Amino acid sequence: MLAVSACGEDDKLRTAFLRDAGPVCRQAALADGAIAARIGIAQRGNDPAAVYSDVAALVRRRAATAQRYLNRLDTLTVPDDDRDRLKSWLADRRRQQDLTLQLAAAFVAQSDTRISTLSQEIDALASQNAAFATRYGLPECAKGAT
Repeated sequence: MLAVSACGEDDKLRTAFLRDAGPVCRQAALADGAIAARIGIAQRGNDPAAVYSDVAALVRRRAATAQRYLNRLDTLTVPDDDRDRLKSWLADRRRQQDLTLQLAAAFVAQSDTRISTLSQEIDALASQNAAFATRYGLPECAKGAT
């Protein structure tokens, strides 16, 4: 009977986590989308030095925005059965955010090679994180870079 109770409690916690995380991720995706659009506009500039500088600032903003939403996700109660998987996913999302900060530094340094390498790493990690979110039942968390 105890195992059934624990399982039922974990199901309630999972439902609550999904209910609470979804809106956080929706807000994060909207904020990230707005920044991504501004990055796209900045990349079309005519002055290379200004492009690097503007994109670096926007990429830093993107990382800071991701940090705020990750902090909100960290405050949610996770089900015991899923704790390790969810904490690993959040750690991978933080790794993605850290790489985004490194990408901003690469734009400041105007290092096209580093920009390319970091962009590929970020894209791969974003795909991995999105796949987990989708499998777990959080399609809202599969959108955006956050």
